[in-house]
Amino acid sequence: MNNLGLLLADAGATTESEERYMKAVELLTSHEYESSVDLDQQQLASLLCNLSALHSDRNPTQAIAFARQALASQTQQLENDRGNARVATQVVVTLNTLGSAQLKAEQNREAAGTFARAVEIGGQLLDRW
Repeated sequence: MNNLGLLLADAGATTESEERYMKAVELLTSHEYESSVDLDQQQLASLLCNLSALHSDRNPTQAIAFARQALASQTQQLENDRGNARVATQVVVTLNTLGSAQLKAEQNREAAGTFARAVEIGGQLLDRW
């Protein structure tokens, strides 16, 4: 559903895109799903980050909330697996998404700090490889 949400967003069908993203979040976080399959935190964080980007222009406050949720999930993942470069890279993307939403909400100081954090983590990743 994440890919369908992306395609719909690219086609300008933002309402339908949001519906698909929200349905995917609902499925990933449902009790039935959790009991049958390990919760895929990376997929959930990706969905939340995409929802943030979708809301950035029309509702930056909601976009910030979605990005923070994604970041919380990714932070938890990194605590469980500190050397996971994939998750660290996703954190950089989420921080950029959050910073963009903060700019749209005219939270310039917060955005500058968020972007600086993204650059710092990106630099750490480069230093490793």
